[in-house]
Amino acid sequence: YRMLLLGTTMNCGGGPTPWSTWVTCEESQFRSGNAFQVDPFGAHPPQRMTMGDEGGTWESFAYDDRAETRPRFFMTEDHPYG
Repeated sequence: YRMLLLGTTMNCGGGPTPWSTWVTCEESQFRSGNAFQVDPFGAHPPQRMTMGDEGGTWESFAYDDRAETRPRFFMTEDHPYG
């Protein structure tokens, strides 16, 4: 194993993408966490993903590619009320 993403804290779950990268989710007490797309082979540097508002308490990532021309992507976020 080797570390491919540095400078994050409180990383939670994540998931694969259809193009063989991995999305890792970062939580934060102050809603300043991010989600990063990481190339598991290290050929491309990690990229911070943009999901509307800046920051969050991101928990996990998934996608549905049953409709090949219209894949759908999902992010979950922790919330203090459940």
